[in-house]
Amino acid sequence: MKNTRFYLLSLKNLKTTTALSCLTGAVLFYSATGSDVAAQTTSTATITVSASIAASCTITTANLSFGTYNPSADTTGNATITATCTNGTAYTINFNDVPDGVNTGTYKLYSAGTSAAASSLWLEASFGATSGFTNLITNGNTYTISGTGNGSAQSKTLYGKIAAGQTGRVATSFSQTLTLNLVY
Repeated sequence: MKNTRFYLLSLKNLKTTTALSCLTGAVLFYSATGSDVAAQTTSTATITVSASIAASCTITTANLSFGTYNPSADTTGNATITATCTNGTAYTINFNDVPDGVNTGTYKLYSAGTSAAASSLWLEASFGATSGFTNLITNGNTYTISGTGNGSAQSKTLYGKIAAGQTGRVATSFSQTLTLNLVY
């Protein structure tokens, strides 16, 4: 009978412990969710987020070949210049080189391997933004090829002309490497 009594006592303790646990849980739950808890406060701050795009441009060009020169008529040619600039970036293209021809705004194309003064060893060429050559492009000249970038490659044409009447030249190839400036 002692064992039975112990069992009853344990069962009574278990009921008391369970009841106490439930009561404690209910009090804690009420305290955590009840209206007695102080209201939470929110503090705010602002952040400025920024970015920028720098103006930039690149230039590429194809070579300009006049082909075979015939002194009885003007010989013309053209080359495509490609400018790629950020959207809204205004640009101009002109020559970096100073004109070295006898006539205003012209450049000498020299016989292979020379830069001689003898007129038989060079041809004079001029370059324009239009095929009419009324606006010759040189270095620092007011006449340029111009545009405004749109973020994509834009093709422009450089026109070249070797004027008729340049006689007495030797039978050879003539050339000069000129540098184009893209100013933005």
